[in-house]
Amino acid sequence: MNAQPHQPPPGFSAGIEGFWQGLGLLVLPGVRAWALGPVLLAALLLGLAAWFGIHALDAALEIWLADQWRFLRWLIWPVAVATTLLIGNLALVVLAGIFGAPFLDRISVAVESHLDARPPALDETRWWHSLLPALAQEWRKLRYFGWLLLLLVFSVFIPGLNALSPVLWCVGGAWMLALELLDGVFSRHGEPFPAALTCLRQHRACAYGFGLSAVCLSMVPLLNCLLLPAGVAGATLLFHHHFQHRDP
Repeated sequence: MNAQPHQPPPGFSAGIEGFWQGLGLLVLPGVRAWALGPVLLAALLLGLAAWFGIHALDAALEIWLADQWRFLRWLIWPVAVATTLLIGNLALVVLAGIFGAPFLDRISVAVESHLDARPPALDETRWWHSLLPALAQEWRKLRYFGWLLLLLVFSVFIPGLNALSPVLWCVGGAWMLALELLDGVFSRHGEPFPAALTCLRQHRACAYGFGLSAVCLSMVPLLNCLLLPAGVAGATLLFHHHFQHRDP
């Protein structure tokens, strides 16, 4: 594909702008109707994850902290909660991206139609018929995420580096969220996960701007239910404006 003339490569601000513009597009009539399904699914998953996560975290701190170290609980709790939220939201995006695919694809199509683009035809196969192929397609991505998460977990136990662990988790989470949200748009246009990974590696600043915006929204209770539809709408905008006509 040929690059569009005189178009500078997208930077950090382009990623931020793309995400928040995607959030604003959720009010469009053609987008709003399809956004309701992922929002309700996210609310259900986040509610269950929060309930189980808080109880499990509280129990773990009771076991790990001896009586003389209980005063550290107030310091460890917010860091542990933020880390749990980050992992939970990534898991939410992956799970809801699989089971909510029919809604998310239509959000992306509605955004492209709003941009006067020509979106690819939707696969009208019933979603449960395409569930196993979707899981197989996600497997390669999940292996990639697994290695990144393993490195982040190791960073917690390395002296010196563990002081930067919250920052590393935030940056790593931003990269994974950006990759997960943008991969869906790439796949719908016939470009599998390796194409999305290569593209975002070439435009890391844009990916981090987009991903950090997603992390910020994911940390706000109730509004984090909008993460998935807003991310898909924003990813569609970025793909249409910056990545669809990129150099090979």
